[in-house]
Amino acid sequence: MGGTAAKLAMRPDFELFTTLHTFAETLEYLPILAARKGLRLERMERSLHAMPIQILAEEMYARHRQEAERRMAQRDPEDVDLLALALHLEVTIWTNDRDFSVCGHPVISTAQLLAQTPLAP
Repeated sequence: MGGTAAKLAMRPDFELFTTLHTFAETLEYLPILAARKGLRLERMERSLHAMPIQILAEEMYARHRQEAERRMAQRDPEDVDLLALALHLEVTIWTNDRDFSVCGHPVISTAQLLAQTPLAP
């Protein structure tokens, strides 16, 4: 929130997609993240809502849900929607969540993304 990764996410050539479930989960954990980072919750909420995130409806990726459930069966069922969306869009998942390490789909961490994507000065 407001760091280097946020600057990357705000680039016009960078697209962010998520599910309603994942966005709601992020809002739920925002107070914990704010406390951990020593930031005001209101600032974090404003930052999150300012990001150009496209929240896609479950109907868009529903046909991939069963496959995502199979791949995430031994991990976090809360991540099924996001994997189903990534399967539908055929995009890499940007996350630091290690549960995705077993999903058989391309995943990139924030550190990896920043290492391979130069920011404008």
